[in-house]
Amino acid sequence: MTLHSDSGDFRPMAKPKPSSPHMTFAQSAVGSRDRVWFVAEEEDDSRVLQLKGGKWFVKTPEWPVASICGVDKGNGQFEVLALGLDGELLVGIPGGFSESHVDPQAKGPDRYGAMRDIRWVDSDVFAVGMSRQAYRRSGGAWQAISGAIHAQKGESTGFNSVHGLTPQAVYAVGFGGEIWLYDGSAWRQLDSPTSVALQRVLVTPSGHALMCGAAGVLLQAAGDRSTTVQNEVTRDNLHGLTLFKGKAFVASLTGLYLIGPKGLEAVDTGLPGPLTFGHLESDADVIWSVGARHLLSSEDGVTWTQVMCNV
Repeated sequence: MTLHSDSGDFRPMAKPKPSSPHMTFAQSAVGSRDRVWFVAEEEDDSRVLQLKGGKWFVKTPEWPVASICGVDKGNGQFEVLALGLDGELLVGIPGGFSESHVDPQAKGPDRYGAMRDIRWVDSDVFAVGMSRQAYRRSGGAWQAISGAIHAQKGESTGFNSVHGLTPQAVYAVGFGGEIWLYDGSAWRQLDSPTSVALQRVLVTPSGHALMCGAAGVLLQAAGDRSTTVQNEVTRDNLHGLTLFKGKAFVASLTGLYLIGPKGLEAVDTGLPGPLTFGHLESDADVIWSVGARHLLSSEDGVTWTQVMCNV
């Protein structure tokens, strides 16, 4: 129990209130300091939330949302894509929302399992899911790019995350510690030092890939070679990964960390706990931590503020 002093008095420090009394949070996408999107759940419904200039807006798809990505192009121009478990897409632009699908011919997610992640890669968008499903939107059109790597019937595997700097160097990671690299036309599997599920991949501006996953596993890859990052801090499953002001931040469901010179280090948010974490997103100006019950933001990675959602 954490205690604090006030005029000689010692009292238990108050536990943090949830950021929403009726919703839990899953993911976010940072367009800019002033425009951020979130995926939340309320009872059996998924909510797509936007926080812009301190004001909240909400959109409720008719299907469960698996992942979200967005970009703020400036001058009021933006695009946000919410990906459904079965490949549905909710696309938001200044003119409003429209719905589409990563695989309109219904040969993919409905048959091969849930979609897991959607990310911007330069001007293209990539989406991945179970059975090593992979799709790419280029020039406004979606194309299935799984090809020969698609899992065979009865094979229990799939992708949890995808990321890259250019469409010619895209990493996808997932079950069994699998790491795949896409060169713009074909995939090849890389050797992996682990067999546990990898939950998130992030390609840094230098072209190196960072990956995190079950049992506290942290990896880094340069080209075709992957190595383990030292972690003596936690064996909890790691889900969140982002780069902010030159530092790599990592999150489990209950802890926030960064990768230092000697491996993983715990981050003290300075806020009363216990707090929930799990998903991390950032741009040059702000980093967001999205836990099931708590939304936190920071402009320097040191001083953190809890953000309350009032919709």
